[in-house]
This record gives sequence, structure tokens and C-alpha cells, in this order.
Amino acid sequence: LSASRASRDEPGEKSGLDRDVEIFLFHRSTGKSINPGMCEECDFLVIGSGLAGLAYALKVADHGRVVILSNPSMAQGGIAAVMSPEDSFESHVRDTIVAGAGLCHEDVVRTVVESAPARIEELLAWGIRFDARGPNGESLDLTREGGHSHRRILHVQDHTGQEIHQLLLEKAKRHPNIEFKENHFAVDLILDRDFAPFQVGRP
Repeated sequence: LSASRASRDEPGEKSGLDRDVEIFLFHRSTGKSINPGMCEECDFLVIGSGLAGLAYALKVADHGRVVILSNPSMAQGGIAAVMSPEDSFESHVRDTIVAGAGLCHEDVVRTVVESAPARIEELLAWGIRFDARGPNGESLDLTREGGHSHRRILHVQDHTGQEIHQLLLEKAKRHPNIEFKENHFAVDLILDRDFAPFQVGRP
């Protein structure tokens, strides 16, 4: 994959990428000679530093070197998951399909809905403090929004996405196997069939 750093445009110039292009080569052990000046190697290349990219990087970082191409991002809103005994997966699936006005694939909706509670538990284990209620904060403060028929929205005040992103970003930056390439954009995905499967590099 080739990537370029975002440039700060001079007055009167159009926005764009500068000419400082870097080549990233991932999935090593090909046995093919590569000019070391051509590329930088990693085991996992993550394009984007949003919640999904950061969560993936943290999960694989113990198994190899991770490079994240990073650009500023911000997630908004709460997170919906079946976390109450009064709620059900079927209800959440039905609400989502109705709100999707026929555009949703039910199998995808069901997979996301049924895996959501486990993802919430992961976030809690990573240190996310969702709004809670009760004398000792023992219960999640679930709210009802939009097309949801039950209380299943988790919040961190009114900046849920920002809080989760900041915590995962800090954890990723502390991990010794994760390196950030700040303000980088992916330009091309270049496949060379002489490399091993899924090998990416300059032809």
C-alpha cells in the first residue's frame, strides 16, 4: 500500500497531498528480496484510527507489529445493545429492520445485534465508564431513543463516541507494538502476484 502525508497548503494553493509517499509492506516472510529503502514492514496495517480500527489494532497487537494510518476522527451518539432482561435480540432486530425501511440485510443486522453485548463488555473491560444509576452505580443507565422500542442506548454523558475514541487511542499509543503514522492517507492498494497471498507492496 502506498500512503502520503497530508500537506499544509501554502496560501493560494489548492488542497492536496504532498509528494512524500511511503510504501507499507505487510504479511512478512515472503522470501523475496526487497530494497529496504522502498518500504516499511508490519504484520498488521490498519487504515484509519476510528473506533473499529483502534479496537482491531489493540486485539492483534500482541501477535505482531501494527501500523495505523491515522487521520482525525470523531464518533458521535450513544451505542445500542440488548443489556436488559426486559429487552430481546428479536426486538432489537425488528426495530432496526423497521427503521432501515427495507434497506437492511437481516442476516447482517442479526449478527451485529447478537454480538453487541459482548462488544459492550469488551469496552467495559477496557475502562469505558458508561453512565450508570443506583446508589453505587451498579446498573447501566439505559435510555430509549429513535426507533428503539426498549431502553438499550448506552451513553457517556452526551459525548459517548469521543470518550470511547480517546480511551482506545490512549491505550493504542501506549502499546509497544503499535505505531501511528499521523495525518496519513491511503492512496493505492498495490497487489503483486509474486508475493505471498495478501502481500501488499510496490510492484
